[in-house]
Amino acid sequence: MSNNVSNANLLKFSLNGVYVFNLIKGQKIYVNNGYTKLTGYTFEAISKLREADFYNLFHTDKILSTPNHSNNIKTMKGDEILEFEYQFKKADSSLMW
Repeated sequence: MSNNVSNANLLKFSLNGVYVFNLIKGQKIYVNNGYTKLTGYTFEAISKLREADFYNLFHTDKILSTPNHSNNIKTMKGDEILEFEYQFKKADSSLMW
């Protein structure tokens, strides 16, 4: 089995929710089944959200706004780690950490 197939299966069958967004292109790339089970959002549903509506799903006291966090990610260098703790509004309107 190739490495790409192994990695794709890892993402697909992970119990953790995985959401992949290309910050440079501003494109939603991937949502796995775990993400859908945790949040209630399918890839199709999350893809239909306008940018502002998507950012409004994030609730945080630690960071002024999610768009600022996105800019911080874009300027990261090498192995730098940037922590981001937030509550997320699920499709049923409840909040999750």
